[in-house]
Amino acid sequence: MYIPDAKTLFAGDVLFTNFHPNMRDGDIPGWENVLDGISAMDVTAIIPGHGPLSTKKDLQDMKQYLMTCERLGKELAGQGKDAQYIADEILKSVPKRAFFEMFVAGNVSAKYLTK
Repeated sequence: MYIPDAKTLFAGDVLFTNFHPNMRDGDIPGWENVLDGISAMDVTAIIPGHGPLSTKKDLQDMKQYLMTCERLGKELAGQGKDAQYIADEILKSVPKRAFFEMFVAGNVSAKYLTK
């Protein structure tokens, strides 16, 4: 929900600030497009689905997080690596997030290893 007069957006679960998202069934390119669309809006305050009051920087951080997970998940799964190995590599490659780290291995397993 967007409140133009307040330049405020309630983003819901398209934005996780300081949380690892549940990406299992996520359309990553579509998610990135939505983040780009929000970035183009005249908004200064963003209320994420999880996390503190956020800004456009948090949108870009989320997009980078998704791109890194997608790249490493596909690449390492293609090399036959297991879910925990891939999750560990992802966690080394993204900025530290305080919450839901346990989602990373589950995301990897469901998104990149189950076909």
